[in-house]
Amino acid sequence: MVQIRLLDLQNDQVIFSGNANSIDRPKGVHWEFGQYVWKVYEDTLIIDSQGEVHVHLICQQGKPTQAKIQTEYGEIRLHCETSLYTINERSIEVQYTLKMEEQIEHFHFRLEIKGANYAFH
Repeated sequence: MVQIRLLDLQNDQVIFSGNANSIDRPKGVHWEFGQYVWKVYEDTLIIDSQGEVHVHLICQQGKPTQAKIQTEYGEIRLHCETSLYTINERSIEVQYTLKMEEQIEHFHFRLEIKGANYAFH
C-alpha cells in the first residue's frame, strides 16, 4: 500500500486521498484506489472510474483517442485530446479535453505518489 492524492487542478480540489495498490505490469504500473484505476505507461494513460457511471479514457499526448461513458441508459462515445501527459517517480499529470459534438469539457489531474519509486522499463 502506498499513499496517494488525486488532485483536480482545473477546479483546485482533492478528489481522493488515501491508500492505493500498485501493480507492476510490463512497461507500466497500475494504480488502484477508491473507484479509480490508473494504468500508467510511458506514452499512454488509461483511466477507469466506476461510480454512478463507468468512465473509460485512453490518453496519449498528441494523438486523439476515444473515450466511453457507460450509463444505465447506454454508452456515450467521446473524443479525447490529451495536451499534457508527464510522469516522474512521484507524480503523474494529465490534461485532456473531451468532445462530443458541440460540447467540450477540459480536465487537468495530478496523481501524487508518496513513498514509492517506480520506473518504466
